[in-house]
Amino acid sequence: MDKDLKIKWKEYLIKFILVCIFLEILLRIFGVNKTSEEKQLNTYSYKFQSFKNTWFHTWPPNTTIKHGLDEFKYTNSYNELGHRETSYQNFQEDTSSVKIICLGDSFTEGDGAPYDSSWVRFFENSLSTSLDTNVLAYNAGVCGSDALFDFQMLKENLLSSNPKIVIECLNNSDITDIYYRGGPERFLPDGTTGAPNAKKWEVLYKYSYVFRALLTTFTPYDNNLINNLTIDAEEEQALKVLAKQVNETYAFCKKNKIQYYLVMTPVPSDIENKNFYIFESLPDYLDAQIPLINLYPKLYDKYDSIDIEDYSWERNGHFNGKGYQVLSNALFDEFYNLKPSKELFLEADFQN
Repeated sequence: MDKDLKIKWKEYLIKFILVCIFLEILLRIFGVNKTSEEKQLNTYSYKFQSFKNTWFHTWPPNTTIKHGLDEFKYTNSYNELGHRETSYQNFQEDTSSVKIICLGDSFTEGDGAPYDSSWVRFFENSLSTSLDTNVLAYNAGVCGSDALFDFQMLKENLLSSNPKIVIECLNNSDITDIYYRGGPERFLPDGTTGAPNAKKWEVLYKYSYVFRALLTTFTPYDNNLINNLTIDAEEEQALKVLAKQVNETYAFCKKNKIQYYLVMTPVPSDIENKNFYIFESLPDYLDAQIPLINLYPKLYDKYDSIDIEDYSWERNGHFNGKGYQVLSNALFDEFYNLKPSKELFLEADFQN
């Protein structure tokens, strides 16, 4: 290759690099292909690369973390298990209350509201008042958790508290969590959590907006890294994995004389858009004995007369305190209809 040709190729390379840098800056300025987490939290959360050094999905134990951006600011304290709760030991040692464990993700933890305004706290207060007895609810909800992580926490750490009831609150994100993270194969024999569906190129997606543009333009992946060619079949498979886990959790609770309730609830974006929910076919795969509370129709009807924007955070995407109270009221009505009397609630064979 002669000297002039080498110079030309070098010039082409420099121009190409400069164009890529310019495009990268431009795409970042306009936020093209930003993920929902980046829009809400200004940080990228890996979708497929969910490696952990433990089987548990929690916040760092015994920490205090500030949450919220320009919409709200709350300082959340996490206990020895990494839950947004007071001492687990105190809950474990309590012998005078009807104890309830609430499992779920950020909508159970109460993201977007102060500690005393999660649906767990509202539900605890409503049930205590209605039954005229001490009810103690433990909030084991964790942002980003799913039904498989819920079960590991319940089985390994929370069973020791001898709860009378377990309420597991799920939403559509539990389907996408399994799509990204895989099923029980994620839990490795050495006590760590692997990422069976990991995509090696996701690191490029995290750091390069040019790569994002190329990927979403020339492949079936969208900006949330969902493959639109295979998503229908994969969602159906994820639904079956979810149902299998719920059945296992129910059987585990029944074996340990714990009443298990499954709650299906819409999130604000579902309510705003009246989205079709994947959960509609979930009961087809569940044990028929599982008490199932589907809050989608009830909350859709409720928000026909009130504005979801007044009960949620636009940027964060979660309910505010008022929204969690509406959720709790709907849940309480459905739950209390299943067990309407204090005597039935407290009797020894309640779990049967």
